Amino acid sequence: MGLLEIEQLVLSGLTEMQALIAATRNCAEWCDVLDKLGTVEKGKLADLIVVKDNPLDNISNLRKLKMVFKDGKLVNLAKDEGQASFWKLYFK
Repeated sequence: MGLLEIEQLVLSGLTEMQALIAATRNCAEWCDVLDKLGTVEKGKLADLIVVKDNPLDNISNLRKLKMVFKDGKLVNLAKDEGQASFWKLYFK
């Protein structure tokens, strides 16, 4: 589930917390990969983002990326690499 869909869930009446759970844990459960993804737990793949402001205050704060981790490795978001390198890494 993408950011626009998460924002739409909140606009449709879900709380920010409900939307985040729907986009992470619930999607992993529906795809039968909850043992690997969907929550932050020891032994699971570390695909996660760190944002500057609390998304529970405003779901659009998810747009304010501070750090991205893919497979437990920090993704370089520097302007010289930019979004294209993130997507190349993500879909390798």
